[in-house]
Amino acid sequence: MAKLPEIASLWIGGQLSWLEQLCLVSFAHAGHKVTLYSYSPIPNCPAEVEQLPADPIFAAEPMLRHARTGSPAIHADLFRLNMLQHTGKIWVDADMYCYQPFDFHTPMFLAGKSPASCATLFWVCRKTATRWGTCSNFSKMNTLSLPGSNHGNSANWKQSATRATLSI
Repeated sequence: MAKLPEIASLWIGGQLSWLEQLCLVSFAHAGHKVTLYSYSPIPNCPAEVEQLPADPIFAAEPMLRHARTGSPAIHADLFRLNMLQHTGKIWVDADMYCYQPFDFHTPMFLAGKSPASCATLFWVCRKTATRWGTCSNFSKMNTLSLPGSNHGNSANWKQSATRATLSI
């Protein structure tokens, strides 16, 4: 088997719950190198997961939060885009479980369970892309329907993902 792509996520806040610990370790156990970026040390980060500071990729201040809910999801979205542009690692949400290794080696990849969630599960935009704009070209992107997906039509899925990306 060829070397598996590296996996990364961001954690903003205190300790990881058992679920995030389990999910991050699942990628390591599948053979991936896993990096968890954060703005402060995470005391209960699993030993199999490398902790790195998030600041070199996207500054902590100002912490961008949703005006109504206070959620840092907007900040995490911007971190994710910068991480994809600068590292070539695969983004996964910290609560995504690895069912099997991501054994693919294409320049771009997008997957999800439905059109509404496809942009939130994991993305790949390798540094081999000449510039970030090429990651918005979903017509040339490989897609994967995860178990339980009911969207079926990858063309519609790519359209939804393109609309979501263009609205950022």
